[in-house]
Amino acid sequence: MHNTMNKNYAKVGWFAAALLLSASAHGQIKVEAEDFIDAKSLNTEIVKENGDKSIGYFDEEGEKLTYEVEIPSDGLYQISFNDLTVKDGNVKIQDADGNYYIFDTQANNAEKWWEVPMNNWPDFPKDESALFPLKAGKQNFYVICTGKSVNIDYFQFFKKIPYTF
Repeated sequence: MHNTMNKNYAKVGWFAAALLLSASAHGQIKVEAEDFIDAKSLNTEIVKENGDKSIGYFDEEGEKLTYEVEIPSDGLYQISFNDLTVKDGNVKIQDADGNYYIFDTQANNAEKWWEVPMNNWPDFPKDESALFPLKAGKQNFYVICTGKSVNIDYFQFFKKIPYTF
């Protein structure tokens, strides 16, 4: 698992012990991948697929999707997402303050991987995600391609720990 974080994560690293004591997520927010507010594609266009219920052709290093999410309360959030890819790789997710985490994605080894039904796409385990410090209100986050093709269905934010800024 890549654990690439900038120096801002040092501020929240001590929350790891508190995280272990947290019995359950206190909040959950779902953002559909096709609901991006901006897309920066390069040589191939990022497209909506599966009846406009997912994104595809997110496959060139540096491509970037921008999303807006309504955060109900201040806190430290973990992120999960539902994806499908043919090669092991990773996806960078970054908040508006520049905090980021590189998420490893696992290849689906089905013979016709692109035909796997969306309800069988794997979820990135939220408990393997970094803690993102997010304030209540509308927040932007960014999904950046690191060079491996990935199709994404949705993102979920799970509040793990209340936090006062």
